[in-house]
Amino acid sequence: MNYKDFKSKYNIRLNQQQESAVVRVNGQTLLLAVPGSGKTTVIVARLGYMLMCCNIRPENILTMTYNVSAARDMKKRFCDKFEDAVKLPEFRTINGFCATVIMHYERVKHTNAFSLVEENQITKIIRAIYLDMTHEFPSESTIKDIKTKLVYSRNMMLKTDEIKKMKIGEVDFYDFFNFIGDDKCSCWQKLSFNEKLKSGDVIAFINPNKKGRYGHVAVVEEELYRDVNKIVVKIIDSSQIKHFDDFRQTKKMGIGCGIIELYMNEDKYFKSTIRNIYYDTPNYLLIRTSIEKPEYKEKLRIRSYKMVNKDDEVFVELKKKYKKIVYKRREILPYNSARLFLDKKVRPNDLQITKEIEYTLNYYQDLKPTIFLSYDRLAYIGKEDLNFRITLDRNIMWRDYDIDLAKEAYGDLILDQDLVLMEVKTVMGLPRWLLDFLGENNIYKVSFSKYGNVYKEIINKEKEKEEINYA
Repeated sequence: MNYKDFKSKYNIRLNQQQESAVVRVNGQTLLLAVPGSGKTTVIVARLGYMLMCCNIRPENILTMTYNVSAARDMKKRFCDKFEDAVKLPEFRTINGFCATVIMHYERVKHTNAFSLVEENQITKIIRAIYLDMTHEFPSESTIKDIKTKLVYSRNMMLKTDEIKKMKIGEVDFYDFFNFIGDDKCSCWQKLSFNEKLKSGDVIAFINPNKKGRYGHVAVVEEELYRDVNKIVVKIIDSSQIKHFDDFRQTKKMGIGCGIIELYMNEDKYFKSTIRNIYYDTPNYLLIRTSIEKPEYKEKLRIRSYKMVNKDDEVFVELKKKYKKIVYKRREILPYNSARLFLDKKVRPNDLQITKEIEYTLNYYQDLKPTIFLSYDRLAYIGKEDLNFRITLDRNIMWRDYDIDLAKEAYGDLILDQDLVLMEVKTVMGLPRWLLDFLGENNIYKVSFSKYGNVYKEIINKEKEKEEINYA
């Protein structure tokens, strides 16, 4: 079947660029596209073209994506479009595929297959190891801290000097990390899924140059793994696949089709991982007041646009909102001076803004560093209206421990990884081009406070603990 007949039979309707991606079967292909632009449609059409027009066997085609729902959706759309397909190509998550490969090679080599344990079992294992090391029972927050750091350390393949900087309260995390990673540790076989992924057998299985099974591999949104799991990425990068397709969302995080670049410039801090320390009272008075939506409310924080040293400049910000209008009182200080100012009330200078911040510290009296909140941001500023700004935030994470801008950005997510928070800041109102774009894509205004949502998470967890204790 030729491509013309293929399009007619299966009602394939694509633009010129999409068609180019569909018919380019040999070699490596990178397709960059924003959400909603037809990325999955192209993938499904491409799979059909490979089967119907190029006579590629379905068992030689593998499509991998980030999560289970995306894999299921892609498989369903393929089945709906090509009902007459006798046999389907494989649709898997990246982790699911790697797990299958590992189990296959363990069977071939007559080794014991590894097992993944439930969350409560992992908690029991960590508690037992901590007790064995310290002769003390860990708190729930300590167990949570250990889990987070274990996953982060393994997945991001941290070096020894990076791991040594991490602490678990008064316990050296590096010692704990080495203990759980010891081959003699009976629990390690259960916990070390990502260690299994390092096996050269995985690469051999996926690599057709080494007599592997799959000659055509497509990875959808593989860039998401570059932020959370370098082990999986290392496997993909080192596999040397001849026919490798990479379908990614654009780094513009979905605002669409280059429209921002037409009307806006990159901000001074265009691409950064923003770190914040929010100050509040022990009973969260500032954020509780803010959630109640009074006419006047305020927040106090220290902000940086990178991981800092004690002498690096940071921004001490008193953010005030009166009758829906935001006023920021910002002071630039060395990080060490900023912490002395807010933690110890050591005033660094006699500037008016500094005095205003000092007044706030004295008014609330018991303010302390309460929450570490970080996110990856892209920031744009209007070409003509310099008061018009758009920011796109993802990987919004928080923690109520290890509160230090000199530390890595990690913690619990308050927004799904496939979602982006877009903030529009303007004085004169939204421009017509943006209104049209938002309307065409059914994007509507919602109320979302990062710190406010963190506070809700804290309250929910406290309620869960109370219910457990009551039970």
